Amino acid sequence: MTDKIQSVPRPFAARLLIFLQMLLGVGAVFGGLGLIIDPGGQLIRMPVSFLEQSPFSNFLIPGIILMIMLGVLPLIVVIGLVRKRPWKIAEKLNIFPDRHWSWTYSFYTGFILIIWITLQVYFVQRVGIIHVVYIFWGLIIQALTILPPVQKYYSAKPTIDIYHITLRDLTLKTIIKLLTISNLSTSSFNTLYQYRMFEV
Repeated sequence: MTDKIQSVPRPFAARLLIFLQMLLGVGAVFGGLGLIIDPGGQLIRMPVSFLEQSPFSNFLIPGIILMIMLGVLPLIVVIGLVRKRPWKIAEKLNIFPDRHWSWTYSFYTGFILIIWITLQVYFVQRVGIIHVVYIFWGLIIQALTILPPVQKYYSAKPTIDIYHITLRDLTLKTIIKLLTISNLSTSSFNTLYQYRMFEV
């Protein structure tokens, strides 16, 4: 079966989602590393006084959390969104079995980002423009994730582009998938089978 059958154009919203996740992940990795290398916060110009209302005495643990949850995780999501490969470990926490795990985890990262900024505002006891920007960032990630074209593209049900199938592509396996996915009638199956027999 050719790649043409299994490939479906990626929606613009999905491309934008991938970009936002990648930007978030790269930024959080560098930010987290900066806090881990210098828990005092001087490297990224963040005074420890910001943590007076928090359970932390320095930025080491927040830096680790930031790097893993908002750095490494979104980058893993990006890989999943781009390649759409199965991953059994990730599927264990996928609460939407009818969607690819990367779609679900994209939704998760939106929540994590919003929760992270909310806790940050609570502990710092002030709201800055950067907090508002990241809150909207998280909301945009969630909004893009739940758009119908994005949901359809990351559906766990395999898709076949029936408008670009040639006679050469009509293997028995392909015909069965067409019947399953496209709900073709029995007469359609007979027509496809006859075309395949004619080609042979």
